[in-house]
Amino acid sequence: MGQGSFGEVWRACDPVLEREIALKLLLPRGMHPDEELAAVMAEARAMARVRHQNIVPVYGVDRRGGRVGFWSDFVRGRTLTHLVRAEGPLSARDTLAIGSALCQALAAVHHAGLLHRDIKASNAMVDADGRVLLMDFGLSQDLQISGDIAGTPNYMAPEIRAGEPPTVRSDLYAMGVLLLFLSTGDYPLTERRTEETPATWTIVGDEISVAALRSIICTATQPDPQKRHPSAIAMGQVLTTAVDSTSDTDDPARGIMRGRTAA
Repeated sequence: MGQGSFGEVWRACDPVLEREIALKLLLPRGMHPDEELAAVMAEARAMARVRHQNIVPVYGVDRRGGRVGFWSDFVRGRTLTHLVRAEGPLSARDTLAIGSALCQALAAVHHAGLLHRDIKASNAMVDADGRVLLMDFGLSQDLQISGDIAGTPNYMAPEIRAGEPPTVRSDLYAMGVLLLFLSTGDYPLTERRTEETPATWTIVGDEISVAALRSIICTATQPDPQKRHPSAIAMGQVLTTAVDSTSDTDDPARGIMRGRTAA
């Protein structure tokens, strides 16, 4: 199905339970095989404790033929990257609704004592029913070679680039960049475009939702971590409040995104 910095994702079948699954085979990281498996097992067990409707559940982990892998539910839908590339930037309200769902999922990850460390549009999906899902968290944490910087450059917080350890607020920085990508289709925060300011971002939507989204993104992407939202719960609450102020829909993310997920 695809390949990222940590592994390959395959569409597969569980022959025991006779169901379709997504299988992620990790790429070699220079670790001893037993240490690699132990690290993956520890993280998979932690991930299995995370119960949330916006998180793809992990079913198992094992080592076969020298490769370590884990498998999870196979989601029929599109990543947010594919959605934006195919249909263009989302409206401010759609972005707020998706961000609200993702922050609720991220709060569950943090509550389990994990950091995501690679939040980006390709690690989130909208399924065929319009449900927003956060994927691929936690396992990258213990699979780094000492000295490596994990993550995707466009989403990386300044302190991570400087070599500081990741925190909850570095995850929130990446979430802010994700919201910016969803609403603009680009990464205006990259170093090559430092001349751009929030006032120059082209975001579609009504005045209230656009203003709310700009404010949330600016707070989440503050260079100083202490000036960002204090937690995923807090950021999610601000996003939810902004969505509620622009619509009476009970479940905005599902209502907005339904019908936009066909491949």
